[in-house]
Amino acid sequence: MALTSPSNLVSPDAGDGYALVTDLAAMQDSVQTALNTKVRTSTDYLWANAAARTAQTGMVAGQKGYQTDTGITYRRDTSIWVVDPLYCVLNKSASQNLTTTPTALIWDVEASDLGGMHDNATNNTRITAPVAGVYQASGSVYNGNTSGLGVASLRVNGTTPVIGSRDRGNGASGAALTLKWNASVALSAGDYLELLVSHATTVGQIVGGTNEDGATITVRRLGPA
Repeated sequence: MALTSPSNLVSPDAGDGYALVTDLAAMQDSVQTALNTKVRTSTDYLWANAAARTAQTGMVAGQKGYQTDTGITYRRDTSIWVVDPLYCVLNKSASQNLTTTPTALIWDVEASDLGGMHDNATNNTRITAPVAGVYQASGSVYNGNTSGLGVASLRVNGTTPVIGSRDRGNGASGAALTLKWNASVALSAGDYLELLVSHATTVGQIVGGTNEDGATITVRRLGPA
């Protein structure tokens, strides 16, 4: 076998009688090593698995690491490793009835939640910030009611409204009412966001499911507050 320069990739040659099985296995290992080396140059740590990441010592806030078995990058924030970038994308498996009182929407489908910001079963209306920072929330819901006023807005910790997060509109005959939002808010570690929706009558219903009308919300961390 022969080695390339400067990456030291193995390639088959006549030097060992074209022992292709051996050479190809060695080539595979050398390619993986080169890839890991490249990742290592842009991060502070390289781990084979979660156990290695957990056992890591000597790290300081702001450092990054890469876990090879999952392909996930982490950033050190105070005393914990946080997925970088930190975000979640949630949906609803079924429609949810509304009343005239603002009701927190249930999210029970995680399209993505590597950072553990949401739980499909426990407190599933909540999206929780694992670390402090400025978070952006955006999304869209369809209110199945074709008449009357519908309102959507975000709140923090069950009480505090998120500035600029409200959308409202009147349903039109024959067409569902679309509500959208895009707002940013500073959160402390452990704070949680909820989306509240209400309707002027008790007939309103937020559409769930997997078609284009399905409700969705994305929350991502923009950076430190």
